[in-house]
Amino acid sequence: MRIILTDSGLGGLSVCADIINKLKNFNSPLSNQIDIKYINAIHKAYCGYNLMESRNKQIEIFNRFLNNISRQYSPDAIYIVCNSLSVIYLKTQFYLDTVIPVTGIIEIGVNLITEAFKKNNNAGVIILSADTTDEENIYPKHLIDVHIPQKNIASQACTNLANTISNDITGEKIYDLIDKYLTLAIKQLPDIFDYLIIYLGCTHYGYRQELFEMCLKRKGVKYMIINPNKHFFDNIIKKTITSGEKFKQVNSKVEFITHYPIPIREINTISKYINNISPETVYALQNYTVAEDLF
Repeated sequence: MRIILTDSGLGGLSVCADIINKLKNFNSPLSNQIDIKYINAIHKAYCGYNLMESRNKQIEIFNRFLNNISRQYSPDAIYIVCNSLSVIYLKTQFYLDTVIPVTGIIEIGVNLITEAFKKNNNAGVIILSADTTDEENIYPKHLIDVHIPQKNIASQACTNLANTISNDITGEKIYDLIDKYLTLAIKQLPDIFDYLIIYLGCTHYGYRQELFEMCLKRKGVKYMIINPNKHFFDNIIKKTITSGEKFKQVNSKVEFITHYPIPIREINTISKYINNISPETVYALQNYTVAEDLF
C-alpha cells in the first residue's frame, strides 16, 4: 500500500512519525507493507501558501502539485495533513477530477471538537490556526452546522507561529507568540464558560504542546487541548489497512520528498521534536530526496 502524506512544510512530519510508531505495534497483514511518501507541498523555501499573493495562486500551485505527485507516485491514497491545504484542496480542479481517495485533516478536527463539546456544552472553543485556515472561517462554519453556538467559538490566526516553531529550538519566541494569540482568542469569548477547548489547528503546533499548556496554566484557566495529529492513525490509517481492500504490495518504508533543499536549522529542530517517536521519520528527513518536477 502506497500512501502520500502532504503538508505545507514540516509540521505534518509529526503525523508521519506517529503513524510509523503505531504501525510497529499494529497487527495487520498490511502494516509491514506500507510505503509512506511524505511530500512537502511548498514549491520554494520561505514561500509558504500563507505568503502567496492571492487565493487563486494558492489553488493553482496546489492543484499542479497534486496532479504531478499522483501521476509520478501512483498512490493508493493521499492524506492532506495540513489545515490550510485541506481548505485549498476543495477549490482545486484535482478535487473534482481525481479517483484517488483524498482525505484532509479538517474532518477529523471537527469530529474531535464536537465529541469534546458534547461532554460539556458550557465550554468555549478556541481554534488556533494559520492565516489561510482562519480567513476561510472553516472550523466555525462546520461547528455551527453541528449546533455548537457561535458565541462559544473563537477563531484566532497565529501569524508566523508555525515558522517560529520550526526554527526556535529554545522555545522563548514560541512561548511569546502563544501567549499573544491565546490572549487575543480568550478576549473574543464571554467569561461564562466552565473551561476552554483549545484546538491546535496547524500541524506544527503539536510539536510544542507543552508550551501551550504552560501558558494556559499561567493564565489560570481550565482547559483541554485537542491535537488532531495524534488521532490521524486511529481515524484514518487503521481503518484503511483493515478494510480488506486490495492495494499495491510494497516493502514498508518512509521517504521525505521536497522541491527545494531544507534548511539545516529546520532539520535539526524538527528532528529533536520527533526523534523519540520515530527515528525512521528523522532518518527520512535528514536524508531527504529533492524532486525538481513536483510543480
